[in-house]
Amino acid sequence: MTAKRTKGPRIPVNERRPIASLRRYMGEIARVSGRGEAESAQEDFASRCGTSLGYLVQISLGIRRARAEVAVRIEKASIGLVRAEEVCPDFDWHYCRLRNVLEPLPEHLVGLGRRRRRSAATVHAAFEHDQQPQPA
Repeated sequence: MTAKRTKGPRIPVNERRPIASLRRYMGEIARVSGRGEAESAQEDFASRCGTSLGYLVQISLGIRRARAEVAVRIEKASIGLVRAEEVCPDFDWHYCRLRNVLEPLPEHLVGLGRRRRRSAATVHAAFEHDQQPQPA
């Protein structure tokens, strides 16, 4: 039997801060999708985020806080229009992003010159992106 993940406690009414960028993005999804398709388009966005539409609405209204991994999935699904820092401000994003920049180069790139290393790193990143399993 799998353990049910909790979504965290509700935020008291006087401490709620709506996430304007997430609300705006969800509104744009509804507007662009056309008449009668708004909810299904928002459901599709929620599934790309790996969560439910109800939870996204609660996050956007400031009723609940998102976990860091959900915030990253929201940023990816919105193509960066909704920043993870806005959705989950309690997490140390500066350290996380700095750590990604400071990771050592893969061994096969270490001996290359700067220009060739940059080109090879771009190809390597594109290759790794293509090798990631795509969601069904």
